[in-house]
Amino acid sequence: MTGLEHLHQHHHSQASSVSQNSQIQQLQHLHIQQSMSPQSHSQSQAYSQSQSQPQTPHQNQQHRDQLTSLNSISSSNVKIGIKPLPLTSALVKSDYNLVENLTNLGYDKVILPITNNRYKENCKSSFKKFKDSQSHNLSELNVPHPSLTEVNILTGSHIQNTVGLLSSWIELDSDDVLINEFSLQVLNNEVSYAKFVGLSTLLIAPPIDLTHLPIFTSNLNTILNRYPSITISISLPICEEVQVNSKGESIPIIDHLSTWDMWNTIRIQCNYSSNLTNLFNFT
Repeated sequence: MTGLEHLHQHHHSQASSVSQNSQIQQLQHLHIQQSMSPQSHSQSQAYSQSQSQPQTPHQNQQHRDQLTSLNSISSSNVKIGIKPLPLTSALVKSDYNLVENLTNLGYDKVILPITNNRYKENCKSSFKKFKDSQSHNLSELNVPHPSLTEVNILTGSHIQNTVGLLSSWIELDSDDVLINEFSLQVLNNEVSYAKFVGLSTLLIAPPIDLTHLPIFTSNLNTILNRYPSITISISLPICEEVQVNSKGESIPIIDHLSTWDMWNTIRIQCNYSSNLTNLFNFT
């Protein structure tokens, strides 16, 4: 991809060490899986909820023991992944060090955003310029590729344990032709960069408007066909809505059937692509 080759020369900077306690306190847990297993779901969810409090050295050892127990149910279809909070990523300035530290704690995968807010602002600026030009020729829309300062992931041995997170601010299900084309170009640029640095698995947000699901799957098919070596995992919601009880407490309503219907529709419309998987988010 034009403009990317120079990134291969970049070396990872050495970041100051961060204690395991501060890392564990600032993490969100994600259960990456390609098949639905009720036993795995319940164990992962219970484990994720148990890690919300600060950890002592003794609790850190228990934390590793729990991971060992969870890994005993892992298979080629089930992996335990973790998504660091932005503060954690900011403290550990090197993506290499961050991934190495977390995999040493026992996680299979670490999920990191491919691009940062600089790229988002750059893309929005490009979109605004096109709109201001009042051009009706979509072929003139040219979303820039991310530069070195606009990416979070660089090449290295840690790539095999890294899952790239695609931007969630794009609208792949938009029925606005301009927004749809813009979103597809941003997605293509991120996937192209991910392929360049050696990422094999990427995570994408689910569609927002289910009435526009065919638009979402059409864009998804475009990327799957363009990058056959990349696996794309869709982050599916477990709690789809929240109701308030008589005490004013928020009660999450879990609808496994609705989630399954959405996933089933997506994979059918993507012709059961072997490079399309699912992920269930436990936070």
